[in-house]
Amino acid sequence: MNLKKITNLLITLCFVFIIFNNNSETTVYAKPAQENKATTQESKAQVKSQAINQIPARPNTEKLVFNLSKLSPPLLSEQEIQSLDYKLQKFAQESSNQILILIVDTLAGMEVNDFSTQVFNSWGLGQKDKNNGVLILIKPTESEGGRKIYINVGYGLESVIPDLMAKRIINELIVPGFKQGAYFQALDKASSILIKLAIGEYKEEIPQQAKSKSGLLLILLFPFIFMFLAENFFHKTGQRIDINRSGYRKRASSYILPFWGASYMSNRYLSSHHNTGSSFSDFGGFGGFGGGMSGGGGAGGSW
Repeated sequence: MNLKKITNLLITLCFVFIIFNNNSETTVYAKPAQENKATTQESKAQVKSQAINQIPARPNTEKLVFNLSKLSPPLLSEQEIQSLDYKLQKFAQESSNQILILIVDTLAGMEVNDFSTQVFNSWGLGQKDKNNGVLILIKPTESEGGRKIYINVGYGLESVIPDLMAKRIINELIVPGFKQGAYFQALDKASSILIKLAIGEYKEEIPQQAKSKSGLLLILLFPFIFMFLAENFFHKTGQRIDINRSGYRKRASSYILPFWGASYMSNRYLSSHHNTGSSFSDFGGFGGFGGGMSGGGGAGGSW
């Protein structure tokens, strides 16, 4: 065999060796890559499962205001918690709608809307056949700007408490109040508006015998009378408020009246159904959570 043939044979053998070696490396490293992908998916599933396990268990006590935070001093005093709870339990008892206020220290690694939905569905807020619950979730244990607030609305109330309205309640009532340290006042006003909105959906279930025809007529007409007087007043004085998102300036009357009227009417409803001789201790409860569901509708904010 001459030198040329030997050289060609060696070159051919080198190519065969290189090709075989590359295929072997591909085969060796393909399996660990698949294993790593499966391990990553399994880890994500474990993390999600662990997060869900950190959802606070539904308490046995019939309450609608829970402070599970260890923040000191607490966001709400015991007296303020009792006051809000009494108001919301009476409303739940008389209308079947349930508004829950929950204060927590952790979101278990979830986004605030995901965490609130998990709590909502785990606890069964609202009635099973109506899904008429609302959750006001508060996480106050972060630095400024990172403290979270979310209003989660059940399926059955999404038409009367749309995301935009939930966002307005947070941005225009809760966040400004929280920034001033007026936590109770902000939640009291926000819950009054939510009560009014919820009444619009289930007004047929509110006891009507306590309302006289004249009283009902006054309630219906008063906001329109006030709107007329306020519009004339602000028109004459020329008062304005901040520029809205579209860049146009709003009259103060158009800005405050929807919330003012809602607060007024809901307070009239509550006062007409409350026994003025009752105390927090002698209230009989609202019947517990009924198995309602939420798909995550609502809105969030921070302060």
